[in-house]
Amino acid sequence: MLTLMLALLGQSVTAVPAGPAPQAPVAQAEPASRISEDDLLLLSVLLDQLTLTESLTAYGDAADPWIPLSEIVRLLDLGVDVSPAEQRVVGTVGEAARPLTIDLRSGVASVGGERLHVDRSVMFATQTEIYVKASQLGRFIPAAFSVDGENLSLTIAPTETLPIQSRMERLARTRNASHSVEGGEAVTIVPSPYELVSPPAVDVVLEARRPLREQAFARRYDVRVAGDLLFTNYQAYLGSDERGRPADARLLLERRSAAGNLLGPLHATRVSGGDVFTPALPLGPRSVAGRGFSFSTAPLEQASVFETIDLRGELPLGYDVELYVNDVLRNSQSQGAQGRYEFLDVPLTRGVNIIRVVSFGPRGERSEQVRILNVGGGQVPKGQLYVNFGAVEQERSLFGLGSGAARSGSPASGALRVAGTFAYGISEAISVVGGASIYSDFSGVERSLVTAGLRTSIYGFATFIDAAADQRGGRAASAGVAGRVGGVSLVLEHSEYGGGFVDENQLFGGGSDILRRHSEATVDFSVAPLGGRLVPISVRALRDEFAGGQSWAAQFRASTSVGQVLVSTGLDYQRRSFAAAPTQERLGGVLTAATYLNFQWQLRAALDYDILPGTDLRALTITADRALSERVALHLGLGHSFSQPQSTALQAAMSFRFPFGDASLAAEWELPRGGWSLGARLAFGIGYDPNGGGYRLVRPGVAAGGSVAFRAFIDRDGDGRFGAGEEPVAGVSVEGGERPGRTGPLGTAFVTGLGNPPTAHLQVGMDNVEAGNLSLPSGRLQFAPRPGKVLQLDYPLAPTGEVMLQVRTARGGEMVPLAAVRLLLVRDGAEAVAGTTEFDGQIILSNLPLGNYHVILDPQQAERLHIRLSTPIAFTLGSTAEAPVDVQAEIVFDAGAGGQH
Repeated sequence: MLTLMLALLGQSVTAVPAGPAPQAPVAQAEPASRISEDDLLLLSVLLDQLTLTESLTAYGDAADPWIPLSEIVRLLDLGVDVSPAEQRVVGTVGEAARPLTIDLRSGVASVGGERLHVDRSVMFATQTEIYVKASQLGRFIPAAFSVDGENLSLTIAPTETLPIQSRMERLARTRNASHSVEGGEAVTIVPSPYELVSPPAVDVVLEARRPLREQAFARRYDVRVAGDLLFTNYQAYLGSDERGRPADARLLLERRSAAGNLLGPLHATRVSGGDVFTPALPLGPRSVAGRGFSFSTAPLEQASVFETIDLRGELPLGYDVELYVNDVLRNSQSQGAQGRYEFLDVPLTRGVNIIRVVSFGPRGERSEQVRILNVGGGQVPKGQLYVNFGAVEQERSLFGLGSGAARSGSPASGALRVAGTFAYGISEAISVVGGASIYSDFSGVERSLVTAGLRTSIYGFATFIDAAADQRGGRAASAGVAGRVGGVSLVLEHSEYGGGFVDENQLFGGGSDILRRHSEATVDFSVAPLGGRLVPISVRALRDEFAGGQSWAAQFRASTSVGQVLVSTGLDYQRRSFAAAPTQERLGGVLTAATYLNFQWQLRAALDYDILPGTDLRALTITADRALSERVALHLGLGHSFSQPQSTALQAAMSFRFPFGDASLAAEWELPRGGWSLGARLAFGIGYDPNGGGYRLVRPGVAAGGSVAFRAFIDRDGDGRFGAGEEPVAGVSVEGGERPGRTGPLGTAFVTGLGNPPTAHLQVGMDNVEAGNLSLPSGRLQFAPRPGKVLQLDYPLAPTGEVMLQVRTARGGEMVPLAAVRLLLVRDGAEAVAGTTEFDGQIILSNLPLGNYHVILDPQQAERLHIRLSTPIAFTLGSTAEAPVDVQAEIVFDAGAGGQH
């Protein structure tokens, strides 16, 4: 049955695309009404007394003009992605790689954990660009920006070393690069079809160590394999115990389609088989892992404010991971289950949620995955039907090997669990939802359950109501509201239970006791103590009432930057009061700090402590990591346990990074007992490079995400394919993976670490290409990566030419240059190329495809200014041109108009 289902996944059918994820109302991209040719400014940009460009196009008041953000990002070579269509900016800035996120739709920005408000008086988006006031640039980029309106210059004074400053030679070559008024960059969508079979990718982690106070060495391994099979992606994992024996294994077969063309008329966006998870119902069964299959017709990125989400991902040996939601540290893990991390029951706020999962490796490696969810109230577009379904043998892995739940002897382990949910949009404001499930609860009792509910909005507050009943007489009802009041995000929920109803989603301390009611409140807001920077705070409180007592739980989280130190604190409170047992109360907390000292040492510290039932310290950990060179890194650590008997552990490790993987040696010493430990670790990947003709050793991560085999070449015949006699191009940069890539003498680069999101982007650059007169088909490529899949991407570069246009007009018996004249270069079968003359009446346009051109004036400007060309102008760009083609144009003012200019 499973094989038959997987075979169906390869069928391609015509489908109605899935609608967008339900969202709160958002603003559309603004027309370019705030920018006008009448307000055009051409600014020279200065950095370290070097002119980056003499023609940055700005608009508005010369004292504080509108600046195109993508141009600043390009000029400073920042690792920032500017997406005008999404009205969003995501990336990292500064030597400490502080995360930067700007979402114009919600007016929320975050820089290094500091929450900022951004309104459209200082930043706005058009269809092709995001513009920001010059006075506001320093809020997001570590530099001071000053505009000299009289001299039309923008001076940049970095407060930290910018990437561009380490590439001064490149800047000298590109300081006269071409420009255009349009700031947007075209995105080319590259298809990544599933294959019948693809060469698998492999990640391997080998670890051996002598544990403290033990003589025998322990040995462990993690192996991940991924690729395509039967037009489906597979992901396999095998992990061992401390003795090197297989202990955990799982296999996932999955196919995704953003267009919703899976499973024929069902229009599924995701279909999975093997080790999968069932969907959770609003009342009753939670999401549970097991061997089986599942599918969904909902958009790949969708969330409701009334649903907590589960975040899962790969966690290699020796790594720990931290979860930040809206810049607040919510949780961390250092040991996963079956080679995965799991953050369960993560609450969200209505509107934009910035979710960052930060991984730290044993040698100080740091990687970050960012997801941005615009969370609504659970409504779906009118007429759309979203379905989620899963059927599993719960808590059993496909191979029956090493399931943690199965080993624990859970009464429900191995039982069948079937769960399905649906949501249908009756109108834009009202959606009906429902679900059904057959499952065994935590006590092993089999239940059948149905749910029904509504999702709507009342006076701007998202509202829901749900009801459920099972065949054993259990019943439940739940309602909630969510919205913002004066800058405070609120989510309030309440549930009532009767007849012994079991709600697995709301078990907070009652054990097997009968749940009567549940109340929950989540509050998110920001404060500015003493007028300082904003501190985001999240508070969550829960109350459960049982037949025999009640329990309380509360969580407090806050994070902020103090100088260059990111400080996070958290408090967790629990209180249980049952008639048959004494009242139990506990309040504990954690305080963490992280910084990048002198941009050399990555320091992290965490202090765990108790306040109730008694004030006491639990543990303190401090780590310091430094890259001594590109290949060698040092790790130091100190851990102290305050529990009796107290102990202190000292750690030291040297790691070596190679192109084919990482190796490390570590030692640990425990005081006062004097126990010691030695360990060695080797991690590497094996990926298939079609351009190299076979497998190659690469850095780990090739099986956990997508990869690209990139080849750049000069496309002489224009067919887009690499053929005989066509030259490879070296020096083309490819960014978007774990590490930037660059093509070698054969024009190839192998880029790994692209992750497993629904879509990813590659940024292609020509800054280091020595060969001139070549054009990029598009500098930004979008595709859908998947684990183990190597996308072979040929990147044809077309020969180009360059033209220098001189625009003049007759005045006072002589020819004088005209600035700010907008010209269009028109070529048959292609879009017009636009440009604007500078102060001397000249403009140089580079990277133009070869062919025949004619020059015209921008029709709108020509009509407004009553100007025309004195004679038609045409020219030809040929492959033999070694210098720019020189074109002279004379402007004539119509009668009665010339005196105005």
